[in-house]
Amino acid sequence: MNVFSLNLTNDFWDSITGYVTDISTNPFKLIVFILDVLIVGYICYKFIKSARNSRVWQLLKGIVLIIFITILSAIFEFRILNWLLTIFTTYGVIALIVIFQPELRRMLEQLGTNKFTKFFGIGLEKNLETKTKEDIYKIVIAAKELSNSKTGGLIVLERDIQLNDIMDTGVKIDADVSPQLIVNLFVPKTPLHDGAIIISKNKIAAAACILPLSDDKKITSGLGTRHRAALGISRETDAIAIVISEETGKISIAKEGNLIADLKEEALKNILIKNLVIKKFGNDNNKKKHTPKFFKKRKVERRRKMRNIKLTIEYDGKDFGGWQKQPNKLNIQGEIERAIEHITGENVDLIASGRTDAGVHALGQIANFKTNSNIAIEKIPIAINSLVKKSIRIQNAEEVDEKFHSRFNCKRKTYRYVIDNSKYGTAIYRNISYHVATKLDVEAMKKAVKYFEGEHDFKAFKSSGTSSKSSVRTIYSANVLVEGDNIAVDLTGNGFLYNMVRIIAGTLVDVGLGKIKPEEIPSIIESKDRTKAGKTLPPQGLMLLRVDYE
Repeated sequence: MNVFSLNLTNDFWDSITGYVTDISTNPFKLIVFILDVLIVGYICYKFIKSARNSRVWQLLKGIVLIIFITILSAIFEFRILNWLLTIFTTYGVIALIVIFQPELRRMLEQLGTNKFTKFFGIGLEKNLETKTKEDIYKIVIAAKELSNSKTGGLIVLERDIQLNDIMDTGVKIDADVSPQLIVNLFVPKTPLHDGAIIISKNKIAAAACILPLSDDKKITSGLGTRHRAALGISRETDAIAIVISEETGKISIAKEGNLIADLKEEALKNILIKNLVIKKFGNDNNKKKHTPKFFKKRKVERRRKMRNIKLTIEYDGKDFGGWQKQPNKLNIQGEIERAIEHITGENVDLIASGRTDAGVHALGQIANFKTNSNIAIEKIPIAINSLVKKSIRIQNAEEVDEKFHSRFNCKRKTYRYVIDNSKYGTAIYRNISYHVATKLDVEAMKKAVKYFEGEHDFKAFKSSGTSSKSSVRTIYSANVLVEGDNIAVDLTGNGFLYNMVRIIAGTLVDVGLGKIKPEEIPSIIESKDRTKAGKTLPPQGLMLLRVDYE
């Protein structure tokens, strides 16, 4: 056996020497040699590139090490070791091919479906890239809908490796991709809600399909059947699987045998764009190119004059960190902007009449954005409301002059602060009012509130951190209204300082408690001393009632 191994080594080097001698005597064979090296190098490169994303990579490193040790054992005449390794090399490779058959099959399929082979035989449709982007947006919308309703779902997107055998296990559909159809297919207790839907060649090809389950206990421990199925299909093929958990509503994605959990819509869209568009059709350095053409088909027509859309927005501020976008906090502006992006395919800037703080509500907040989309104006509230949380509602949308600006064109705003003056408070309305158990002197409060009307320097009624250069504001009307045990402080003005309404309401509560006399309000205003005014009441009692532009 040792002689046999040495002969193999000698024959290998004799072949190399003869090849070099042959090239030196025949220059034409040099070209053949270069092509030979390039082809072998390309095949090795593609094979190694595919192997690095699978368990075969560790296998290949082990095989190379065994071959190296086998050659060394022959050179140093380690006969027993050399005999064992030679036996393993002869029969072990066959056994390993059987064990790792799924990974090897996947690698060979990918090798046969690269861009080089497509260049010769597969003519991609001119608008296939655009169609793929459109479908991605629709799939993301469907995933969010399923997530919001905590409806379980499993969506498999075919890539280069065809899934015909998987589709044969389900019901063929062959329908255009649409969010409504995807959501309807997963409605519980409907005929096709179990199993996965397969999206192939920009079509919903099949539903209720059975996928192979991953048997890797280290990864699948604690995961449900859908997640195991998603991992299984992503390991055996190059497909991407999206999973929506019916327990938590969280969105996960399985790719190359790995699971990425708890994805937001933007992250999901970016992963799909990267793997289904950029990797297939080429690099895309401009993020805006991700926007499908059908979302902006009228952009050329409207390039000089974009539509300006004015929204009337109602929201419950309890669950939000305020209006303005901010990292790691749920906010109203970000929620609505994401919905608009899904609808129009554009990154928009939503401009509000003013920012509300965390916990503050709005009955009539006004905001505007500009768009090239030609979506019907009456459909905008319906579309946005279907994508945002139930605590945000678009009550109206109208197209306005392109120069309209929600903030700069605002003439006056009306805020209301609600005080619950019942003995024990309220359970139902506790998030939209501030409870004061002691009976307040409403008549004194009504008298005091009138002193705030007119133009004044409200420095005594602002919190620190205000960026405004001037603290002078005009209050057009100030009233205290009573309905049952509820007392409402209504203020209409041309603008308000940071926490100004909440501090005025706190001062009026002190008036109602007898701590401050109504006649003292003018002197407090004149003092410009924050310590002389009342405390800042909590945000839950404050609401932006309306914004006026005339």
